[in-house]
Amino acid sequence: MHPSAQGIGSALDTLSTVLRDLPDIDANPLIALTAQGLHTHPAGIIWKHFVSAIILDREREKDRVERITKFRTEHLLLLLGERGLVLSEITRKEVADCQDPETLLRWLLRAVTASTTEEIFDEDE
Repeated sequence: MHPSAQGIGSALDTLSTVLRDLPDIDANPLIALTAQGLHTHPAGIIWKHFVSAIILDREREKDRVERITKFRTEHLLLLLGERGLVLSEITRKEVADCQDPETLLRWLLRAVTASTTEEIFDEDE
């Protein structure tokens, strides 16, 4: 769509909605190209508003994932301690370094019934 065409606001809204769901590596070049194309057009102000919203949403999502990760790590270690299951230093570091909330959840759920730490962390289970 040419920048002077009517409906640019709705087109930018649609583009920003699509970009929210793309990984940064794909979205960032498109955001930059769109900003470059609109830099002298009044719609560039609208685009800056949409980009600000995208960035804010991504920061909120990143914060949410970090909180979930921290929560699951803490609770996994607490549960293991309460159950008397001792982690090796290597496994403790693996848990502490894990940034994937789904992996932590899988380990946490396994830790509820596992008899050994191997049952929790063996990915073949």
